[in-house]
This record gives sequence, structure tokens and C-alpha cells, in this order.
Amino acid sequence: MAISEKTKKIAKGLKADDEFKQRKRRNRVYRIPVDIIDGDVLETLSQKEIRLYFKFRARMVWKTLDKGNVKRRGRTDDWICANQGEIVFPYKDIMKIFDVTDGAVRNMIDSLIRVGLLDIAHSGLGLAKDPTLYAISDRWELYGQDEFVVMKRPKCKRGFGFQRGNTLGKYSGKRKS
Repeated sequence: MAISEKTKKIAKGLKADDEFKQRKRRNRVYRIPVDIIDGDVLETLSQKEIRLYFKFRARMVWKTLDKGNVKRRGRTDDWICANQGEIVFPYKDIMKIFDVTDGAVRNMIDSLIRVGLLDIAHSGLGLAKDPTLYAISDRWELYGQDEFVVMKRPKCKRGFGFQRGNTLGKYSGKRKS
């Protein structure tokens, strides 16, 4: 069965389009410390947790430091994270990417916090107007040493929800017999 010229052109066009997409993807840069690859931190995590960490790093916004009038040729190593402590990554997005439940997302984030790769800068309430803000942490550098401080997810102490002495609870009024 011979392939027509039209089919060859379509296939060639699709191939060129795929090459363009691959080139476009190659230009994305992730800034990952080399020490984290050689360290013991990633060995304690699952593949999904490592991929989640890289997705958090992909949401970082990098900017160069302003040097004033100093002009440098070539590349500069003076980059800072512009949104440190303000990284927003909703559970719905993580659940969609990894095809997991919200409990699994919570466990993955907790394990990243436990090994020192991630910190929660502001704990949201799960509402649309109050997102959880994350920060990339450097605590992983001390992982496995005595100086390493194990962190946990911060507890919300804002006084929301039903508390002792409220009048709106299930059995707040007189019980009917």
C-alpha cells in the first residue's frame, strides 16, 4: 500500500509541529540545587512526592537582582525568587495532575514539609478567597543531621468552627425526650 504525497506532507507537518513543541518545552528552566540531587532527601520520598516538589519549584518566579549601573557581560548568577512565601498551588490542580485524592495530596505535602523541602507560609481555610501560601525551604540541607528541625503542618488557631459554650451546636438547647 503506497502512501500518498498528501499523507506524507501531513505527517511531515505534524512532525515539525512536535519538534517545535519540544523546542519550546526545552527552553523552560528549573533552578534545582545540585546538592539536593546528591543528598539523602530525595531517597526518602516517593516518585509522586518528588514530582510534586518539582511542580512547586516550577511555580517559582525568578528575577535578577538589580545591580544599579554595574554592567556584566554574559550570564549572571544573581537570581532571587520573587514569590517566595507566596506560591499558590491549589489542591484541585494537584489532584488533577497526579490523579489522587485530597487526602493523598495532604500526605504528599506533609512529607515534603517533614523532610524540609517545603514550608507553609500561610495556612488557608480551603476557601476560594483564602489560599494556602507555600515557601520553598532550605531546611533539607541539614536533613539527616542532629541540627535538622522536623516541622509539621501548622495548626489553624483562628477560632473558626464550633467551640465549647456555643449556642448553635447540635445539642445546644434543651433536649427533647
